[in-house]
Amino acid sequence: MKYHCDIKSMNNSFILFIVVIITNIVTNLVVFITATSKISDNRKKKLSWLNRKGWVVVICIITSIILSAVQYWINDNDAKDKEFESLQSQRIKDSLTLVENDIRSEKIIKTFSESLAKYGLKYDSTQKVIEKLVKDSSNVTIVNANEPDFDFCIEDSKKEPGIKFIRQTSDSYVFLVSFCSLTASSNNINVGLRVAYKNIYGNTKLIPGAPLEVIANNSKLNLNGISSMELNVPINEEAEVVYFYLEGTYSNISNSKTIKLQTLRSYDILNMKYTIPYESGYSEILKLFTNLRR
Repeated sequence: MKYHCDIKSMNNSFILFIVVIITNIVTNLVVFITATSKISDNRKKKLSWLNRKGWVVVICIITSIILSAVQYWINDNDAKDKEFESLQSQRIKDSLTLVENDIRSEKIIKTFSESLAKYGLKYDSTQKVIEKLVKDSSNVTIVNANEPDFDFCIEDSKKEPGIKFIRQTSDSYVFLVSFCSLTASSNNINVGLRVAYKNIYGNTKLIPGAPLEVIANNSKLNLNGISSMELNVPINEEAEVVYFYLEGTYSNISNSKTIKLQTLRSYDILNMKYTIPYESGYSEILKLFTNLRR
């Protein structure tokens, strides 16, 4: 894209150079003719009072006006191109910063989780609480025994990531969205999915309409089961990030406990990466979705 912009800028500069030269020639020609020759004959009436040199001066003036308009148009286009290139450069810098922060956060969470595990504890990032690990008779560690975790899938050797970009069309972005039930089977699933996106100019927009039913109401998803769907998101402009908000309820297999679900995930179009939104913007994006219920 930068190479394309450089070529375009060079072409515009060359055209502008030619326009300036022609404008100067035309202007000097007008000055020369009017200073050295008569351009009119007052004895004649109407348009006939201009002689040939007079008509040359008129044509030169009109040409000069047109060339000035072309010069303004080229300068305006160059300014817009530079502004767009500056925005692109800033987005790339911001994306690199987000990636570095993601890596740093992942290392901190991993170290924190490993430290808790030594004391038989684990951190639940959804509920933001520290819980005890449970051990069964085989001495196998089970997290939150009998409590399922319905969410976007976590990528591993057997599963695709929860959100996978497939293709872009002229008026939409198409994703493969996958949901899993971890640690236990999920029952009575009633969840909906909303989508928003941030365009390349930094404006966040909500996709209108009711929450999308991602799985049949009151359905069940077995332990490590997967439910996938191809999602066509109507976006007719260049997007930088697409946000996916999953909200609803589900219960454990015995229906003895109902679990509330509010999960926000995103897909970074620039880096082709499925992520959790960066913390500084997490609450702002979450508020965009939760305000719809009021």
